[in-house]
Amino acid sequence: MLTLRPRNRLPDLLKESGDIFDTLFREFLTGPTAAPFATDMLGWSPVVDLVDAGEEYVLSAEIPGVKPEDVDVEFIDGVLTLRGTKKAEYEAKGSKYHLFERGYGAFERSFRLPPSIEPEGIKAEFEDGVVTVHIPKMKAAVAKKIEIAVAK
Repeated sequence: MLTLRPRNRLPDLLKESGDIFDTLFREFLTGPTAAPFATDMLGWSPVVDLVDAGEEYVLSAEIPGVKPEDVDVEFIDGVLTLRGTKKAEYEAKGSKYHLFERGYGAFERSFRLPPSIEPEGIKAEFEDGVVTVHIPKMKAAVAKKIEIAVAK
C-alpha cells in the first residue's frame, strides 16, 4: 500500500521568513532602541584548548585579528584570565553589508587552575593569531608512572 505524506513545508517557511526575522532581530539588537544586553549578546569569545602536557598545562586560544598589545593574561587567586579587544576593521562609508558574522569588541575567558601549579613560571606567547599560555606544574604534582605487577 502506498502512503502519501504531505510535504514538509517548515524548511521553506523558515527560508522565506528568515530574511524578515534576521532584519527584525538585528534591528532589535543594534538599532536606536537596542536592549541593554545587546552588546553582550553580539560579543564574541575565543575558543580554547587546555591540555595536560605532563610537566605543564598548555592553554591555547584562537584570537584572529587581535594584536598582541590588545591581549592581557593574568593570574589572581588561582584563576587565569585571558582578556582583550578585537577592533573592527571595516569602514561602512558607502557600503551596504549583506552578512556580518565576525565578532568584535571585548572578550574575557577565565579558568580556575589547580593549586598544584607554579604561578611564577607562567609564560604566554603570541603567534599567528593564537595566544599560548604555558602553566608549569609543581615538581611534586607531575605524575610518575609506576608499573605494578599483578599477582596470580
